Amino acid sequence: MTENTPQKAPCIPLFDFTTMGRGIASIQRNQPFIGAAMTKLMKGLDLTPDQISEPLGEVESSLLALTAFDIALDKKAPVMVMMLREHWEHVKEKKPSSVDELATLREVFCLDPGAVNIEFRPKAND
Repeated sequence: MTENTPQKAPCIPLFDFTTMGRGIASIQRNQPFIGAAMTKLMKGLDLTPDQISEPLGEVESSLLALTAFDIALDKKAPVMVMMLREHWEHVKEKKPSSVDELATLREVFCLDPGAVNIEFRPKAND
């Protein structure tokens, strides 16, 4: 007799870089994945409610996304990043072609029509 034990799917860290508050919360939530490097940046921030709800700018969200992708490459583990759609369009335009040799980037379903979820999956080294 075989058991029908459900297999637990591996958890892929999700970083939400749409607003300052969501970015800080997702960095704190994913601290085991990213280590202490990014969390040190968030310590001591005293933000007002208005600042917390402000959308991250193109430069900030791109820098944070690229940092998450770099950590994923180092760990050879997938990661997902949510960012505003117009910021993702900018990142895609500026992306070096060498990225395609190192990882697969694909858009996945996102509830927010103004945002996009990007799955970054490093390729296995042969």
